[in-house]
Order: sequence, then C-alpha cells, then structure tokens
Amino acid sequence: VSVNDPIDGIGSRVEVFEPGRGGDPAALLGSREITATVGYTAGIELHAHFGLGDRTTVDVTVTGPGGAEVRTLAKVAADGHIRVGGCA
Repeated sequence: VSVNDPIDGIGSRVEVFEPGRGGDPAALLGSREITATVGYTAGIELHAHFGLGDRTTVDVTVTGPGGAEVRTLAKVAADGHIRVGGCA
C-alpha cells in the first residue's frame, strides 16, 4: 500500500483487516506506519507491505499523520499494490 500525497504518506498508518470487518480490532491482520527511515542512513521504501497468507481480499484502513483523516477501502484484492489518495 502506498499513499499518494505531497510527502508520500510519511506518518500515515496502514492497517489491514479480515474482509468485511474493517476497523474491528479483533479482525486486525497487520499494521504499519509509512516511514522514511529506521536508523542512521537507513532509507526504506515508502509503502506498507503485508503478508496475507491464503487470503484473497482484505479491508484496508489508512489514517493520515496525526490521525487527521481515516480512509477505508473494502474488499481489496490481495497480491497487488494499491495507491491510496492522501489523507490530510
């Protein structure tokens, strides 16, 4: 998952859930924050990657930096890359 905004989603939180249960803490499969580095001179790609096992769809929630806005996408196909519009 990539976030399409002027700062490439830095500070956004991406969460994936069982399909049809977006936002339900009991259905959370994984959570990642978009960050540009994890240590001294260690740059990383500006996207969140999740291993989904044999799931074919998931719900995806993207929260903007500081919790500014939440976007939820339902039944997103697995095994692909999606670019979500920025959360301001």
